[in-house]
Amino acid sequence: MDVTGAGLHNIETKWLYDFLTLEKCRNFSQAAIIRNVSQPAFSRRIRALEHAVGVELFNRQVSPLQLSEQGKIFHSQVRHLLQQLESNLTELRGGSDYTLHKIKIAAAHSLSLGLLPTIVKQMPTQFTYSVEAIDVDQAVDMLREGQSDFIFSYHDENLQQTPFDNIRLFESRLFPVCASSEQGEPRYTLEQPHFPLLNYSQNSYMGRLINRTLTRHAELSFSTFFVSSMSELLKQVVMDGCGIAWLPEYAIRQEITDGRLIVLDADELVYPDSGLCLSHEYPHEPGGRNVLARPAWASGRAVDHQAERRCSPATVARVSGQDSYQRIAARTSDAVESIIGHATASSYPATISGISVQPIIIA
Repeated sequence: MDVTGAGLHNIETKWLYDFLTLEKCRNFSQAAIIRNVSQPAFSRRIRALEHAVGVELFNRQVSPLQLSEQGKIFHSQVRHLLQQLESNLTELRGGSDYTLHKIKIAAAHSLSLGLLPTIVKQMPTQFTYSVEAIDVDQAVDMLREGQSDFIFSYHDENLQQTPFDNIRLFESRLFPVCASSEQGEPRYTLEQPHFPLLNYSQNSYMGRLINRTLTRHAELSFSTFFVSSMSELLKQVVMDGCGIAWLPEYAIRQEITDGRLIVLDADELVYPDSGLCLSHEYPHEPGGRNVLARPAWASGRAVDHQAERRCSPATVARVSGQDSYQRIAARTSDAVESIIGHATASSYPATISGISVQPIIIA
């Protein structure tokens, strides 16, 4: 480490705020107005920052402009650096800053409805939890652009590579289901012609999974009746007797148990690859993640590696038939709380801007 800070002498703080503003606006004219400078002066400041850093931070060949790969990493670093600096200055002046204790979460719709309420109510109260319930692709984008500390998401190949790290919580399956009749029989079957399909939005993560399944099974004859990106909404429409939908098992256990919903099919129409994972932004450079989050993530990763050594892949993070959605959420919240406790009990101050969870091993 260069204790003289020679590498920082040519970087002005206002350039860093210019950089964050331009990333948000994706337009030089709008960003210059917000920063109250002329556009030529603003452009020169961005160029000066890039020259001082030694890389191009933006891809100017596309419209609207986008962060370069190096710019994405730098954005994460700058955002955490300025947030920490502002909070420290507030504390020095004798004030308090809730953003220092703010944990920003982006979660898929169905997970935010079913999983997060149980988790949050058991979490330490010294933090402020800010939750965005959005579709999986948007959640990934928020994490990629540094707008959230971590996300609850379904399995996504984009999250299995740098600049992300992830810890698997549990796996699930998608079952084709429909409502039961008064006689306890399924209202619809997959064999009937033109059965009403209640599907996920075409561009959503779940929609892509189900559409691939439907493409592989040309023998299915259906007519799309209802479309939504929210599995909880699809579940309600299914229970109202409006058609067939593929729903995650953790969200329908009780309805299956009490007979309100019926699983329709053969194993080949059950989609197994919807593993739930928690992912955290993790740039290559060690300063990319807020320093206070590092012991928490390291703790979770250590437990993840120990679990993999002890258990087979089929055992680690597997959800057994007896586990309800609420039980999964309760165990997840215990894991999250234990890691926060680990971080705040360490030599670092009792603050953290990102958290993670240990893998859930359910026997």
